[in-house]
Amino acid sequence: MHQEKGSDVNLATNLVFDVLKKRAEAFIVVTNDSDQVGPLRKLKNENEGLIGLILTSKEAAVELMSIGLPIIRQIREGILSISQLPDELSDAVGRIRKPSSW
Repeated sequence: MHQEKGSDVNLATNLVFDVLKKRAEAFIVVTNDSDQVGPLRKLKNENEGLIGLILTSKEAAVELMSIGLPIIRQIREGILSISQLPDELSDAVGRIRKPSSW
């Protein structure tokens, strides 16, 4: 049995709420999930603020590209790899290790 985590619904709900409350002048969504097309399209058409998209895959979902957002970028693998924290961090409380599966 497949179980949804609800993360796509949570993202859309929080995005809509934050835009309506004008919590920022610009919003950037990091996704390649076509489930976000409806909320993003509606926000683009009904909102004065800037809404952009950063794709998490080389193959962009066609539906996402069809929205016509003014900012669309792709996460480049090299930038992503140099932006990660070290495999291990430590502070006064203890050590934190990145899982080997990451």
